[in-house]
Amino acid sequence: MKQPTKSTKEILVIDDDSDTQIFLKKILNGAGFSCSVAGDVESGSNAIQTQAPHLILLDYKLGQESGFEVKEFLRSK
Repeated sequence: MKQPTKSTKEILVIDDDSDTQIFLKKILNGAGFSCSVAGDVESGSNAIQTQAPHLILLDYKLGQESGFEVKEFLRSK
């Protein structure tokens, strides 16, 4: 497995399904990306503000909330 470097791109996965989080994190880390996960809109929004990821993989249906809310939050910033 490749180890993250300073030039490694950061990917944030926002998904409420823990199996999907684990699967995507394993695949992305194995491909040399630095991957972090969030399980809901609130923690995803906080991660976006603190980490500034290069790419966000966003589930459109996050429990009672919608991934579209995160998209609108990003557009407002």
